[in-house]
Amino acid sequence: MVGMEGMRVPVWLTLGVALLVCLFGAYRIRLAFRSDAEDERARQRKGLYAMGRRTHFLVGLIYLLLGGALVATTFGWNPFAGVLGPRESPRTEPPTTKVAPGAEELHLLAVGSVVAGWVGIPAWLGGSNIIEHWLEPVFEPIPIAVAAVAARTREFSHGVEAGVAAVSVAIALVGFYIAFSTYYKKSDRADRVSAQFKGLYTALSNKWYVDEIYDALFVNRAKDLGTNLWRFDSTVVDGAVNGAASSTVQSALGSSWWDRWIVDGLVRFVGGFLRTFSSFLRLLQTGYAQNYALMMVLGVLILIGYVLWGH
Repeated sequence: MVGMEGMRVPVWLTLGVALLVCLFGAYRIRLAFRSDAEDERARQRKGLYAMGRRTHFLVGLIYLLLGGALVATTFGWNPFAGVLGPRESPRTEPPTTKVAPGAEELHLLAVGSVVAGWVGIPAWLGGSNIIEHWLEPVFEPIPIAVAAVAARTREFSHGVEAGVAAVSVAIALVGFYIAFSTYYKKSDRADRVSAQFKGLYTALSNKWYVDEIYDALFVNRAKDLGTNLWRFDSTVVDGAVNGAASSTVQSALGSSWWDRWIVDGLVRFVGGFLRTFSSFLRLLQTGYAQNYALMMVLGVLILIGYVLWGH
């Protein structure tokens, strides 16, 4: 088996994965045939075992098909060669038409889709729509929802169902014919129709301008709201924060200037004034007793002189 970009996957690894997938599928099918007692106990649990029997059978069958597809791809088998056409031998000349990788798996899925489609045959075609009732145990209905749906639902006759199915098939066939004759045959009908119904063609080509209307009503309005919120945040909120920070800085600078030049200036002025005018007193207050005694003698002499010669 060859993987992407030419990387070869070992055969034993592919077979091992296929074996595990088949074993898991067989185990799920075994759970589909468990007894009533085991089923009742399983419903009380959660996870894998809580599923219904039919769900286990369906999942197990899918896993078995996947395992078989892995084995068939590994050995190049085509179990539907007689139905879907012969398979060329690897030793013969290569076919002119390249077969896409994984064609066998697509064949298996195609056969499965055909079988699954026949399971849902309605009653007016002779069927009983098995899949509708077969999957009922998987989904637990809500009583309120069931009652509401039953109140609004009415049964239609088989003729009405057949008519609706015929109309839908006819519309699909007409659409297929129009597309086939317009595009596959390379006619100029598409150009002529687009030129004749230019407005309708433009509207359909632009998907009725649903994206543009949605952008104009919701996407662009959400962008405008985000832009306005960003502007409010950058101008008002950030402006208030930055203004508070700037005013705090300016007031701090003013307080620093006032403290340095006014408060500290007055203190330094008073100190300098006292230091300047106390220099004379410092000359007298030398701290020596003989200087003080000399000053006392000079004072007495000045007093005597004033008394004797002052008059």
